[in-house]
Amino acid sequence: MGILAGSFGLPGVLELSVFIGLAVLNLVATVRIITKAGYSGWWILVPMSPIVMYIITFAVFVYEVRTSLTGGVSSFNTTSIAGLWVLDAVCGLLAWVFFLVFAFAEWPVQRQARTQQTRTQQAAHAAPFDMRQRGFQGSAGIRADEALPPASKGLEPGWYSVGGSVSEQVYWDGEAWTTRRRWGGATWVEE
Repeated sequence: MGILAGSFGLPGVLELSVFIGLAVLNLVATVRIITKAGYSGWWILVPMSPIVMYIITFAVFVYEVRTSLTGGVSSFNTTSIAGLWVLDAVCGLLAWVFFLVFAFAEWPVQRQARTQQTRTQQAAHAAPFDMRQRGFQGSAGIRADEALPPASKGLEPGWYSVGGSVSEQVYWDGEAWTTRRRWGGATWVEE
């Protein structure tokens, strides 16, 4: 029989396997949540540090007790074990502080969504100063005398003015100019 089977028996090995599987699943799920929020997955180390410190401290404590019960001499003493417990408490406090920072700070995805929403609202609701009308050719037809913003792969998708006019815009989808609209006096009218 193996070490685990002799110590725990088959039910113990199954329980340990299920526990490890659930722990890995929770770890992966937490990393995915953190990355969806716009942070690096490495931030998982912050809440994990108290758990790791607790395991290390507990292992040293068990080793110390076992050594003292068998009459051996240990390199650890009560001061070093107390120091580990204090370090564990500090890690727990820091994890709690970071938890509060993550809870109440603006997440990168929220900042990105707010910036995009502000840009969209400004483009949709800004009343243009130049209300002159121009003739158009087709839905996204561009006349030769109109100056579109330069097409660029780095250009963010969104509405851009045509030829410097604030009353006429075209939409860049990240690949090409697609939709055209003009200010109709009260709302934007797509053509």
